[in-house]
Amino acid sequence: MKMTALIAGLLVFSSALVAQETTLTTKPKDLIVEPAKPAPNEVITEKARYSGVLVQCAKGNAVQLVNPVAPAEYGQGEQSVTRDVTTGKIDGIKLFSFSLKPREKRAPKVTVKTAPAPEKPAPKPAPAAK
Repeated sequence: MKMTALIAGLLVFSSALVAQETTLTTKPKDLIVEPAKPAPNEVITEKARYSGVLVQCAKGNAVQLVNPVAPAEYGQGEQSVTRDVTTGKIDGIKLFSFSLKPREKRAPKVTVKTAPAPEKPAPKPAPAAK
């Protein structure tokens, strides 16, 4: 009985050790974030992102679309197909698609109106000394 209680205690203790959180040991300024390169079938502008087979043809990779031994730099066929959400099977080919980038939220313009300063009454002249 004591042995099973000891084993159960060790299991609980070891699971608590495994569940501890890990911390990041590098400083945030040491991390380098590189912007992601667009896929071979994508064109990214300031306002939108265009992709599909026709975009890849326009970029000059039309022959590589049908080349079965094309290098990886020309992308994979998976990038130009659509899949059914429920089954995961290929549903069609993306000839052309675009998505608009969301607008940046700007702070509303705030105008501050100040009330006019109250006019000070003119000082009364001092009574003349007799």
